[in-house]
Amino acid sequence: MRELQIPSGTKIGEYKRNAFEASGLTGLFLPAGVTEIGDAAFSYCFKLTEITFPDSLKRIGKETFIQTPLTSIIFPSSLISIGFNSFEEITGLQEITFLGHAPQMEAGCFSESEVTGK
Repeated sequence: MRELQIPSGTKIGEYKRNAFEASGLTGLFLPAGVTEIGDAAFSYCFKLTEITFPDSLKRIGKETFIQTPLTSIIFPSSLISIGFNSFEEITGLQEITFLGHAPQMEAGCFSESEVTGK
């Protein structure tokens, strides 16, 4: 599986913990209506380089994108919270953008990630 397009209205939290762990996923495109991404849903997806979050997203669970090779992340203004260690160990991260106010971030949200750009 290279890209995952989630049907509108689907709650990612419905997938089991680590549902896509270490998959060959390269892109994740979430449609309008998705409000939550469950804990560890995409951890250790070592090829995941692109994520598109919808404007409806409110919560990203804990340990959700650990060790993914993302280089930039754009968070929608609707985002309220980012869970514990959600983006841990993303060493190539160059840019983080919040389109609205920064959401509540639990401890270690970006631990061991090095933002090297702006």
